Amino acid sequence: DFFISIELERALSTGLLIHFIIASLLNSLAFYCLLRETPPNQHAVRFYLLGIQVILFIFDLEMDILLEPISLLPIPAAYFIGLLPRAGVPLPWLIAIFLNVVTTLGMFIIFCLLHKHQTIIDDSSHFKLNRV
Repeated sequence: DFFISIELERALSTGLLIHFIIASLLNSLAFYCLLRETPPNQHAVRFYLLGIQVILFIFDLEMDILLEPISLLPIPAAYFIGLLPRAGVPLPWLIAIFLNVVTTLGMFIIFCLLHKHQTIIDDSSHFKLNRV
């Protein structure tokens, strides 16, 4: 049998809340730097970096407040005690929301890297993508 006490569950929940507060402060610093301190030659990549930052904030909000997963290690399982499970949102919807955020984050990272690499490739290269 595997058991997590209420005290440990509350401690993990408090840890997630502290993580969210620290991550929110760092996210706001990153937003300020991206919006106010970006040099003029970096404005093209700024859109992708802002997208990544927004998705990371949404991911932190989702995992630390809305879902609050409690891991059952060493068993590869977890249960949720956050706001959405308490509101009665079904588990398939919770998983779909999580996968949607992670997929969007991956797409923004790929677009950012693609933009970076397409910028440094010579125009006559076979690896250069056309605008279409």
